[in-house]
Amino acid sequence: MFLYLCFIVGNILTYDLKNLNEYGKGYLIGKMILLIAFGFLIYKTNPFRNKISDKNR
Repeated sequence: MFLYLCFIVGNILTYDLKNLNEYGKGYLIGKMILLIAFGFLIYKTNPFRNKISDKNR
C-alpha cells in the first residue's frame, strides 16, 4: 500500500501538477496524509528492528 501511494503521489507531482483544480489538490493532499500515516505505521510495526538495542538507548 505504501509503495502504491508513493507511485500515485509521484505520478501526480510529475505529470499533473499544472492541471490540478481544487478537487485534485484535495485528492493529492489526502493521498499524502495516507502516505504519512502508512509510513508511520510501517515505522512503528517494523518486525526487523532490534528491540534489545532500542531499550538500551
